[in-house]
Amino acid sequence: MTIGGGSAQSMQAALVQLGQGPPSGTLRGEELNSILEQTPRLAKALADGLGVSTGELRKMCQVRALTDKAVIEALKKSSVQLATEVSGASVTVSQAFTLLSNSITKFMGKVDAALGVDSTLVNALK
Repeated sequence: MTIGGGSAQSMQAALVQLGQGPPSGTLRGEELNSILEQTPRLAKALADGLGVSTGELRKMCQVRALTDKAVIEALKKSSVQLATEVSGASVTVSQAFTLLSNSITKFMGKVDAALGVDSTLVNALK
């Protein structure tokens, strides 16, 4: 998502659609359309991992060939290239604040698990 650009809302929508595929066992037309439109880089990674073009993804979808297993394996195959692209990507101010927020949340979870001080801190912050 970082290298694909786009708004946080469009990324979220595509991730929701991607997440809806596995319970049904296949990625369906509406889900694939959302991924293609909202996160074209994710669609390209999926296509690259499957060894097809993004246009051929639609054909695979129609014959229910985009199974959850196929999608996961395709993204695994693309992971090295994606990691390379992410390492060279610029981080926006918004993304930096998101990273900071995520780190603080993770840190507080660890502190609370170790010391049980979450409610004390919450009361102090109030």
